[in-house]
Amino acid sequence: LDVLEKFKNVRGLRVLVCGGDGTIGWVMGSLPRVRFIDGYPPIATLPLGTGNDLARTLGWGSGYNGEPLSLWLLNVQQSLPVRFDVWDITINSLDNKAEDKQKEIENTENEQEKHFIMNNYTSLGIDAQV
Repeated sequence: LDVLEKFKNVRGLRVLVCGGDGTIGWVMGSLPRVRFIDGYPPIATLPLGTGNDLARTLGWGSGYNGEPLSLWLLNVQQSLPVRFDVWDITINSLDNKAEDKQKEIENTENEQEKHFIMNNYTSLGIDAQV
C-alpha cells in the first residue's frame, strides 16, 4: 500500500504485479484505499503464482518462462487496458441461537461482518491438470 501511495500522483501510471491470483487480488483490493490522480491505474501481471488464472484469462500467459523482462515491460507499456467488474462485498450474519426472529433482529451485538473484494472474470479452467 505504501508503494501505491508513493506513485498516486504519477500521470499514466501502470502497475505490474509479480505474483499469482492471490497477489493480484490483494493489490486490486488495495486500490480503493489510494486516491490516484487519474483514477485506478491499469494493472498487468507477471504470472509467478501456481494458478495464474487471471493472467491467463487476460492474455498474459500461464507463467513466466524466463524471457527478458525488458520485453515483458514493453508489452505492458503497449498493452490496452481491459475493464472488468470488481465487487466490494460486505456480508452480515446474525447469531442463529436467538430464541425468535424478533430477538435476532433486535440483538445486533452478536452480528459478524465479513468484507472482501471480488474480481469478477470468467475462466472455465479447461487447461487445468489433475
